[in-house]
Amino acid sequence: MSEIHLTDEAIQQIQALVIAWGTAHFKEFPWRTPSEPWHGLIGEILLQRTRANNVIPVYAAFLECFPTPPHLAAATVAEVEQVIYPLGLRWRAPLLQQLGVHLAELNGEIPRTLDEIMALPGVGQYAAAAWLSFHGGGHSVLIDANIVR
Repeated sequence: MSEIHLTDEAIQQIQALVIAWGTAHFKEFPWRTPSEPWHGLIGEILLQRTRANNVIPVYAAFLECFPTPPHLAAATVAEVEQVIYPLGLRWRAPLLQQLGVHLAELNGEIPRTLDEIMALPGVGQYAAAAWLSFHGGGHSVLIDANIVR
């Protein structure tokens, strides 16, 4: 396979097109501008295999019930499951509760590298990359099932 070489001008044109597309199509969601960085990570986890519009009310209810990592850490898995029940995929409940324990130990701070974030319970490649890109001041490639579109 041969390599493709782009000029700086071509790269800038592609970047401008992508930014213009993003500006026109990028939707605002509450987890994109959270009051606390860990809220953004919760949003990314809730989004797994779930439509964003379905996550909005559950995200709000989740943060109302568990406003801090210690609140989430102190919750039972059944309590977490009850809040996220409308989204289905009950397997997220124990992972979210365990995430609360880890984040409480870290004083609510999210690690700053992709590998460290992925080591947190319930956080996969996409959620970690999304958190880094949207909340962590980093740059990471976000590839999900919708990339084919």
